[in-house]
Amino acid sequence: LLLVHAVIYLLVLVERPASSFWINNNNKIQRKKRSSLAMMQVWLDACNVCPADPDRCLESDAIVVPGNDKSLSKICDKSIPTIKIRRTSDDRLTKEDGTMMGIVVQDQDAAIAAVGSVAWILIDMTKCHEEIETSDTSWRMIPAENIISVARGAGTNVAFTVDQTGDVMGLSRALELGVDALCVAADASNDLWNAVCAAREERGNVDSETKEVVEPSIVTGHCRRKSTNTLLADRVCVDLVRTLSSTEGCWIGSSAQTMALVLSEAAPSALVPSRPFRINAGPVHSYIVLGDGTTTKYLCELEAGDEVLVFDATTGTSRAVGVGRLKIEVRPCVVVELFLLQEGENDKPPSQIILQQAETVRLGESGEHFVRVTDLNPEETQSPVLLRIATSGTHVGKAYSGTVIER
Repeated sequence: LLLVHAVIYLLVLVERPASSFWINNNNKIQRKKRSSLAMMQVWLDACNVCPADPDRCLESDAIVVPGNDKSLSKICDKSIPTIKIRRTSDDRLTKEDGTMMGIVVQDQDAAIAAVGSVAWILIDMTKCHEEIETSDTSWRMIPAENIISVARGAGTNVAFTVDQTGDVMGLSRALELGVDALCVAADASNDLWNAVCAAREERGNVDSETKEVVEPSIVTGHCRRKSTNTLLADRVCVDLVRTLSSTEGCWIGSSAQTMALVLSEAAPSALVPSRPFRINAGPVHSYIVLGDGTTTKYLCELEAGDEVLVFDATTGTSRAVGVGRLKIEVRPCVVVELFLLQEGENDKPPSQIILQQAETVRLGESGEHFVRVTDLNPEETQSPVLLRIATSGTHVGKAYSGTVIER
């Protein structure tokens, strides 16, 4: 009987599409370029079931077993070729030879903290069902999305324990990427087991194009005021802890994919004192690039102690500068459309940025040139402005390769 099971297993394995990662029978992790909705694994959690159903053992890609060697023979026959992953008493995941391969965590914060340091993270949140429904600890989908967005490109694979049939497809398709493995208890209902296997089959049949998160580029575009209308908005001034020159500013925009350089208020004027530490950044919904050069935050989320990226239009260099204060006031604002000048982009709809209607608010061009927001009008295209262009969208400020449309 075991010989028959082994033959069936090998036939199934041959028919499976190659995954972006795979734990093979040599206990080696094979990695390929990640594409959205690539192959997903099914893990069978047999730590608390003796013995485990041999059919499920053969159908799974890996069996999670206790760290105690003596318990393995009670769970499944050693001749079953499915890979065994040992879960130790201190929640480490090891290969059969004891080599470290990952950890088990119970919450989002612990998972994100471990990203990049281990090959696998197994998030086991099943115990959270005992919590009250209003508690954030009972959430599943949002933590999965947040962890996936951080883990992609960091060399860490994400496995999620699932105990509800209704959660299977949501986890498998989260952020158009999905988790890398679903872990199911060995005594799970047939409905849950079949749903997980169906999700794996769906992921294996997806012929998706590989997407890479490309570094943002600084290009020349142009801008104009969208209309003569004004909006009353909760405008945010970002006051920094360092002095900025008149050609330095921050990347701001209504879309994380197209952002404009909003210059500091360091330019002298006879009518108002200069504020060389201030960026009049626009309404609370706008994005701003943080000091690491990749992460974004909404202005309403920014707080004292954060660092933002300051770019110098003259030198083309950047530096991280701390936020000292946020000043939020209701002010009239205008919508400014942003256009690319690149070949083939003429038909692309413009992005936009909303800024206070004030002479002190300036958009940076290359060198020492700038354009004041109050000089813009809907009838004509204005002089060039610098734009920060990113090909990927963001999730909780992190770039990822899923489809994101912001307009």
